[in-house]
Amino acid sequence: NEEFGKLRADFTIVMIDIDHFKKFNDTYEHKADDIVLYSTARNLENRLTGKVFRYGGEEFTVVYHCRNLKKIYTEIDAARKYISKNKIKLTGGAAKKNKEKKTAVTISAGIAEYSDRGDTPELVLQKADEYLYKAKENGRNRVETDFSALQAEPQKTRAAADTKKTGK
Repeated sequence: NEEFGKLRADFTIVMIDIDHFKKFNDTYEHKADDIVLYSTARNLENRLTGKVFRYGGEEFTVVYHCRNLKKIYTEIDAARKYISKNKIKLTGGAAKKNKEKKTAVTISAGIAEYSDRGDTPELVLQKADEYLYKAKENGRNRVETDFSALQAEPQKTRAAADTKKTGK
């Protein structure tokens, strides 16, 4: 809430959820939950330029003080790929029979950015959450956003470059 108070016109919010989080507790033990949460949070903080917050349970919110959907999508997707490829080591009581065990973790994410139509931080958060649930519905381990806006960004850049070339 404190971070939301700082948001003005240019911001983007990402909602991230650890896929199938309940299985870590069911398969291993309660300590596995903590290891998976800590490792995922650390990976997000080390790979993202936005500010990472634990939203609750196995969800995280990332706040960017800018609107650059293409850059943010690329960054979030790269973090998602990194997390899915690098297994987390469970040791001690977190692994059955105190043997070391490595487990894969995947995340799903939804990205929404402020629009000039009077969005509030709460509305942008709600849109990001809707995109997160779309990622879950579409098979998990993916990033969802307004792809029409993502496709439009390069066109704006191309149009500006064409204007410079032709002077029109």
